[in-house]
Amino acid sequence: MLDACVEIGLMRREQVEEHGLNQAIDHWTDREKEVYKAAERYKTGGGITDVDFWTKLVANLPQHQVFVDFGSEYGLQGFLCALHGAFEEIVGIELNQDTFEKSVQLANCLMRRAIHENKFISKIELHIGDFLNHDAIIASTMRSTVVHTNNFVFKSDTSAMLVEMWRKHLPADATIVLFDETAIMSSGEGRTRRSHDATSWASKIGTIKTSVSWNPSKLYDVHLWKVSKAYTTLRDWASSAKFVDLLGWSIFNGRGRLFEGARKSPNWLEKIIVFSDWSTLQCQLQNIEMQQHTQGIFVVVTSSTETYNAERNKVSTQYQDESSRANLDSLCVLDCSEQHPVVEKLLQVIMAKKS
Repeated sequence: MLDACVEIGLMRREQVEEHGLNQAIDHWTDREKEVYKAAERYKTGGGITDVDFWTKLVANLPQHQVFVDFGSEYGLQGFLCALHGAFEEIVGIELNQDTFEKSVQLANCLMRRAIHENKFISKIELHIGDFLNHDAIIASTMRSTVVHTNNFVFKSDTSAMLVEMWRKHLPADATIVLFDETAIMSSGEGRTRRSHDATSWASKIGTIKTSVSWNPSKLYDVHLWKVSKAYTTLRDWASSAKFVDLLGWSIFNGRGRLFEGARKSPNWLEKIIVFSDWSTLQCQLQNIEMQQHTQGIFVVVTSSTETYNAERNKVSTQYQDESSRANLDSLCVLDCSEQHPVVEKLLQVIMAKKS
């Protein structure tokens, strides 16, 4: 790795000789000109350059692993994993053109060296572009074992969108390595969970202090998370489940309440009307009751569970006796306020079917 960095001009031979094998990567040529603040850490090719960190991380992983680096910069952490031999494939994506080109040069140098010396190196796949809008990254995410992002200076909305991508596409037991865990902690982990549905999409493994290239004298917290197998199983089921099954799951797990009317028909889910709250429904209720065609009425709450409980109670009070439901087919109040694969899929189907 050090020889390759010298060959493509990322560091000088004198640096390697001066600082030795363990610290040379932490001292870039650019760092001698100016001490960059954290917000400009990309100028020094910021990354986790502690070889021991990656060695320990992959020590217990099985074979055929895929490492995906979101914002890979020079690709150092990915290349260290590639040389370690525990990964079958290394994928990196970088937005900056100059940095990306250097990473390609470095990868080519490492692969030539591996072939010449008949040594194993993981398959390396590099992309340039925005990882939030790159077609190839979704496919890589879906088969990844470890994902990494140096989100030290990401804007909060960028981190949130990246975490949302992971939540929707990462496979079971994938390990997440990141600096700022705010977005992942706010994507469902801090919410009150229902008694029937105690699964969350990822759980914290731990926090490790390690050195980074932009400030080798200070140890930074790196957070490790693992994707829940129970969550991904439910997510995969929801992706192909029928409307009636999605609805049944939601009602059984306390995310919806169904009020059956006297006019209920087996085809009540074929043509539905959607409202955002009870007040809007009330205003149009008489017109709906007078329609001749069978209809399913949904009150879909997307704001909060508290609002859902209030809306459900209003409907329950109005239709507590059978006579008040004489002119209805079926009415369902749904809580779609939390991020959950079944509820999200159900909401997609409802919005596609609404009249």
